[in-house]
Amino acid sequence: MQKQQQEPPLLQPKLVHSQPAALDVRTQYLKLIYAEARKLRKSVAEVVDLEFNLAEKCSTSTTYAMEVRHLLAQLKTTVKKRVEKRNQLIAFRKLVRSLRTTETNLELSGYVLSRPLFNEQFIIENRNNVLRVCLKCNSEFTIASRISKTSESSKTSKSSNTSSTTSADENSAEDVVECQHIYTAHPCELEASAPFLMPIPSSRFIFDVVILHSEMVYTSLGAEIERLKLSDRHGKVLYDKQVATTGEVWLESPETTKSTKSENFNCSKISFAQLRIDYMRIIGRGTTILGCNLAQVFSSLRLLHKNVIDFAIELQRAPSECKGDCTNEMQLWLHDRVVNSVP
Repeated sequence: MQKQQQEPPLLQPKLVHSQPAALDVRTQYLKLIYAEARKLRKSVAEVVDLEFNLAEKCSTSTTYAMEVRHLLAQLKTTVKKRVEKRNQLIAFRKLVRSLRTTETNLELSGYVLSRPLFNEQFIIENRNNVLRVCLKCNSEFTIASRISKTSESSKTSKSSNTSSTTSADENSAEDVVECQHIYTAHPCELEASAPFLMPIPSSRFIFDVVILHSEMVYTSLGAEIERLKLSDRHGKVLYDKQVATTGEVWLESPETTKSTKSENFNCSKISFAQLRIDYMRIIGRGTTILGCNLAQVFSSLRLLHKNVIDFAIELQRAPSECKGDCTNEMQLWLHDRVVNSVP
């Protein structure tokens, strides 16, 4: 038998790849830079590694080495600025989250802030005040010196503004509300998503120091004020009223005795709106408010006041050797003990 001769396979023509043009090489380098730049989100140190890697790749083609290095220099500056700005915003956002979740840290550098108002824009504008530690327990920075400095600064600002302001009846409630105040309804009267605006006390004030005591209860709408008591620095009672709670009371304060309960039922209770008006009559912008655990009180009142000394936070921030001095000052200023927060 004759062996069948196998035909050789047809040879396919080889594709000849042409050399990439100069524009294509430049485009490849730019694509490589942009691809690496998009991955650059962890740290600015990666820019240095990117620079060395691209310098090695560009060593074969010296034509575009200078151009690539120039583009890398521009990329390094822009990325560094963006990373710094992003890290700053991340730090502020973490601070906002921590302050929104914890009520004990709401008082920073004399600011008692409520969670709806404490947004990122406020922190960015007041970051120097927010990040500054205000407590220094020494002879030069005692409670009395802080109050005197606050009253002197407020009096000077008041004397400078007397020429431009007109005379009005200070005892009228409408004048107090209209003078640099923004009244907002109680949380139960608004939707949960509605933003709350904080009223700022007026510049007219009679008392330089007001000691605030409160009794709070848990209701179906959250923590509400049941009693508010204001006294001066000598312990004289300026204001003491029972407040009608809007929601159903779930948990009362443990130090509320039976006699206090009977007095609460017999006395006439005022509304929440009337409580805010009475508060603004007594406390002005230059008044310094003293108390203990005031963050929850101000959050319930929906108020903002800058001149605040919270002894609970002062004791937390005080070093161990100064806690005794803070305790003595707290006993000196707080003449009466009323429950200030719900357990």
